[in-house]
Amino acid sequence: MTILLAIFTLVLLPVAYIWDGYVTQTLWNWFAVPLGAPKLTLVGAIGLSVLVTSFYLSSAVATRVQMAKAPDPSNEDEKAMRNFTHFVLLGFAIPLLSYVTGMIVHHFQ
Repeated sequence: MTILLAIFTLVLLPVAYIWDGYVTQTLWNWFAVPLGAPKLTLVGAIGLSVLVTSFYLSSAVATRVQMAKAPDPSNEDEKAMRNFTHFVLLGFAIPLLSYVTGMIVHHFQ
């Protein structure tokens, strides 16, 4: 099961970056461009998404290393499923929530 989740994650990772890049591009062009910022392309938005994600992940890894003093009693499948759920939330659900919220705010501009 752990190997299957790893393969599924590797397949979904590019899709998540493209989705997050699309959301970033759309929100940027809705809210930052009217303030004078340059337009953001999809490729630029994906790059920005990768950059921010790498900052977040390095911070999260550092936090987990500091908190990993006691051994975790759960089995490997539970850990893998927890990590996959975290990936789905960060990669798809949070950008979707941001997009919907931005769309509502943009509608009332």
